[in-house]
Amino acid sequence: MTVGNLLKDLNITKKDFPYLLILIIFASLITAKVIAHNMTIHIRSDGIIYLINALFYAGLNENIQNTWTMFLSPVICFLTGMLLKLGLGRESIFIVTGIFDLLAYISMYILLKYRFNKLLSMFGSVLFGSFSLVLTNWADGTIDVPVVTVSIWVIIFLILAVHENPKYYLITLPLLTIAIFTKYSAFFMVPLVLLYYLSINDFFNVVDSFFNDRSLFKKKAKEYLQSDEFKCIALGVIIAVVLFALFCLLITSYGGGLLFTTQISDSMGGFNQGHYVKDKFYNDTGNFYVSNLTNIFYFTTLDIFNVNLSSIILALLVVSAAIHIITCLINIEFLRELLRSKKGFLNRNFDKFLKILIIIFAAIFIYGYVFNHILANIALLTIMVIILSFLDKLDISKKFYSMNFLMLAWFLVYLIFYSKINIKMGRYLISTLPAVVYFILWAVEAIFATVQNGFNYGESFKKYLVINPNFKFSDTSKGTILKIILIISIALLMVYSFSYETEETFTIHTNDELDELCNYLMVHDPDYGSKTIASYNSYCSRYCEWCLHKDVILNKTLDRVPTEDYIISMHPEKYPNYRLVYKTDTVYLYGKV
Repeated sequence: MTVGNLLKDLNITKKDFPYLLILIIFASLITAKVIAHNMTIHIRSDGIIYLINALFYAGLNENIQNTWTMFLSPVICFLTGMLLKLGLGRESIFIVTGIFDLLAYISMYILLKYRFNKLLSMFGSVLFGSFSLVLTNWADGTIDVPVVTVSIWVIIFLILAVHENPKYYLITLPLLTIAIFTKYSAFFMVPLVLLYYLSINDFFNVVDSFFNDRSLFKKKAKEYLQSDEFKCIALGVIIAVVLFALFCLLITSYGGGLLFTTQISDSMGGFNQGHYVKDKFYNDTGNFYVSNLTNIFYFTTLDIFNVNLSSIILALLVVSAAIHIITCLINIEFLRELLRSKKGFLNRNFDKFLKILIIIFAAIFIYGYVFNHILANIALLTIMVIILSFLDKLDISKKFYSMNFLMLAWFLVYLIFYSKINIKMGRYLISTLPAVVYFILWAVEAIFATVQNGFNYGESFKKYLVINPNFKFSDTSKGTILKIILIISIALLMVYSFSYETEETFTIHTNDELDELCNYLMVHDPDYGSKTIASYNSYCSRYCEWCLHKDVILNKTLDRVPTEDYIISMHPEKYPNYRLVYKTDTVYLYGKV
């Protein structure tokens, strides 16, 4: 498995390098710009938690006893800790998440290039980075974009393992573990991996042979157990399990608990327990994301002829769907012939059994969507596997439909999961964006192909189904115009992305003033590490804990009598038996008399 072989399997040639270079330079510029901006404003609450966790990995946690958050994103926290060891400050978390975000551009291009041409893939990569959801969370210390980056690579190597070389399972499965410990929502990549594997290794064909031709089943089972694919999967699973265990050991070695197991069980109830209900992002509206999709995928200031790009994208999807419907209608006779020539199961009644299963699992899906997202997703993926079994009997390219099913499953699995849990934030749906971009390109390709070549009919339609060739721009004026449209679209998205300004919706605290106050305390009280420190402000509490490398208690009860040695406040206060020790313009330090 050499680099040359990898690039060949990825469908990456020397002609792709200029596109990749442009993406790397552009993404680097955005990342540098955003990090510089983020250094002047508050750090997101999640980012401060990861910084505090990183202190443990950097060996700077001598005065921190609270370890309950250590289970959160050990991948990001460990890498941030390495930068802290080198002497960097709070910019460490921005740099680490920024590198992952930068890699998202490259990852999207490589994923899309496996299915689309170079210019379309570049458009899709830039489009992914232009969503307001992505730009708002770019290099800001949150992990929603980084986990998508790792997840994309999981899918890339999964596709290569299935279609090119089973040795890629040795990368896919360990990488899946890394994705999970980047953000635990990546657990939902596991059923996607299974779905794509089963799209090639037809599960229900195996079931059919087991019940109706036991000798054939034994022969195929023996052949499979001796195959390179099985050996690579088995070894990949072993490596992934060992890596999973090492991550768990890493978390527990720093005093953290494996609380992600509790989160998984809590999610099955929709995060509906009492302490979640108090969360400001608690929302038990099941159709929240579905009814707000156009708002969530909104491009804040990107309007073309007074129409927002999100509405244009929706129109493209509708037009593409219409094109596919018309194409099927004008090729109805060929489709009928294709269905008549399909291969049968060993048992003639097995297809009836599968159709009954679809009805049963459709009912389970409806029930699960109302009451349990795990049940809904299991039913959904089972229905997809059954449909794939039927498609496997047709004389069409598996590449034609398997990747479409994978992307559809990617979108629906995460949409269902986030719809059914009651903690809702727009940025959670970043996990669905690779699939959204894929189908946008699928729509654009269909429209471009129709404009350039007309509707697929007869032999061209058959070639489309059987060979599934990538769309290529023609040398005609139509092809040139379509290229220009796409290049202008890429340039427009780049300008929009680079000029994008985050809309701050939280109170911005001056980190420099908190740094100044903490430095004063460390200099004027060398024994501060043994003192108790509290704050009534959650941001102040977390930031000062990171800055002082020491526990800072958050006291939310304003009317209680304070007992701590020091109190850090964002407002001037009068505490009995306390005196003002130090103050800046907006931050106050009180010490016990």
